[in-house]
Amino acid sequence: MEFIRELPSVKITSAPTEPIVLECELSRKPRDSVKWLKNGKALPSRLPSNITIDEKSGSTVHSISISKVTEEDLGEYTVQVESISSTGKLDMQVAPTLRLSENFEDTIVMKAGSSIVVEIPFVASPKPTVKWSWKPAKTGSQETTPRFKPDVAAGLTSLPIGKVKGEDAGDYSVKISNELGDVSVTVHLLVLDKPSPPRNPEVTENTGERVVFNWKEPEFKGDKPDAVLEYVVEMRESSMRVASPVATTKELSTPIEDLKIDKTYIFSVAAKNSVGQSDFVEAKPVSTKLDFGPPTQPKNVKAVVEPRKDTPDNQTVKLTWDFPSDVASPKAAPEFILEMKSKDSTRWQEIEMPSKVTETHCDIPAKKMKEYVDYEFRVTAVNKAGKSKPSEPSNAV
Repeated sequence: MEFIRELPSVKITSAPTEPIVLECELSRKPRDSVKWLKNGKALPSRLPSNITIDEKSGSTVHSISISKVTEEDLGEYTVQVESISSTGKLDMQVAPTLRLSENFEDTIVMKAGSSIVVEIPFVASPKPTVKWSWKPAKTGSQETTPRFKPDVAAGLTSLPIGKVKGEDAGDYSVKISNELGDVSVTVHLLVLDKPSPPRNPEVTENTGERVVFNWKEPEFKGDKPDAVLEYVVEMRESSMRVASPVATTKELSTPIEDLKIDKTYIFSVAAKNSVGQSDFVEAKPVSTKLDFGPPTQPKNVKAVVEPRKDTPDNQTVKLTWDFPSDVASPKAAPEFILEMKSKDSTRWQEIEMPSKVTETHCDIPAKKMKEYVDYEFRVTAVNKAGKSKPSEPSNAV
């Protein structure tokens, strides 16, 4: 018996897309079984999944087929039959090349707390160096080493991502290089998690009864980048432990009205997405004070009875007074309280008017006034900040 065709030696210079076959042919059918060795050692009975031996019974042609060749598959392959043998060498000089499957996705969306293993198959020889890097999704963050420990086996590098957190989101890149070249691939990781709290909460306007509460977007939105967040706003008086809901908004500010004067409030805000709600973050305590003070004292109160000669049932006291019109804020504009007393008395009595008095004049029916008694009148201005000093008494009528 002799070899008609010896096992060939094969040198791979580009990433193979088909199995590599080492084949020999004998001069006759072998009487004994054919044995295969690699680097002088018999191949195991259970071959690696990428190696197939073709030895049809009674055939003179024998071969070994190696698919998806990796560096571990390289070496000398020997076929032994009866008293003869043949050896072929499998060598490879290939720049790193990716072997990604057709369904490979470069964007991975995960829920917080879940796990996955990212696998990147490749071929390269000589043995390459493999380096993983991570660019966090967090704005302004620098590229760094991921907190997950990568692994490298024959023709495969993997990155186990376990119990993922929101802050793990970002771009995970691997670079595979040897003396013949390099190749890289990036996987974008999106983590679905509740957002981090909003930033920089503050009150920018404070008129006493109304404030404007502002904040900035969370550092981590926790959802897809284009997702719209909602913000939940609460407030409480500083002496209270429990906050009350105020508003839910998609804006980065909200007005809060109808506050009590001379109180200290704490305003807080949380961000909310489809996964959940962040913790609340509080602004500094804010004291509510009006941006105006009590009104000034009315002046020059004058009273005139019309008609001059008639019974009180048919008479009216026309009252006028002076008051500064250049009020700084519309809310500082006062109402007026009217009082009267008999000239000989010291006890002032408030006059009940059918409607609020906001002008610097009014008519007072004389029905409840006694005939032949002289009366004096005075005016006090009042707004939300307090009362003015009462005016000097009017002339007696």
